[in-house]
Amino acid sequence: MHRQGSSLQGFRRPVARAIWLGFASLALLALQACSTSGGQVEHWRMVEGKAPQSAPAAADKARQPVAVVFYRDAASGPHAAAPINVYINGQYQASLVGNTYTQQSLCPGNHRLMAAREDVQRRYVSKDEGQAFAVGTEPVQYFRVSEGAGGVAAIAPATAQSADSSLRQLQTHTIPRVVRTGCTA
Repeated sequence: MHRQGSSLQGFRRPVARAIWLGFASLALLALQACSTSGGQVEHWRMVEGKAPQSAPAAADKARQPVAVVFYRDAASGPHAAAPINVYINGQYQASLVGNTYTQQSLCPGNHRLMAAREDVQRRYVSKDEGQAFAVGTEPVQYFRVSEGAGGVAAIAPATAQSADSSLRQLQTHTIPRVVRTGCTA
């Protein structure tokens, strides 16, 4: 009887192993099918070819938002390939790479704008720094984001003419978190 039990044990192990190998093979085939069915499983659109748009009309004409466009021209310098973060009133707008722009609707008035490199070591406290810039009532206003002396990120008001060559690619792969636009509810 003891032999019969041990032969049954010997039978169970190969069956269990075969079942496990079968499941592992099916899982491997499923993963391989996903990776070879048309190339990439996920596709990110980094930019969209479109020009800046005017801000949507407000019900209260006295607080009509304007389109504020931040652009970065074809970058050069030691950090040309690195993105520059743009913050509006301490809130993240975008991480611009060369020859792209981002846009936000803001109401006229003073807004604190900041351009900074990645500063994870400082826990992104640079977003709370920045300079006050006046946003006027013109329908579209421009700010140039650039790499200044020593690789320091900088932001400055610009004209539509100076921004023209950089306004062909709207950067779309980041999500703005700006909610403080200076407009009253």
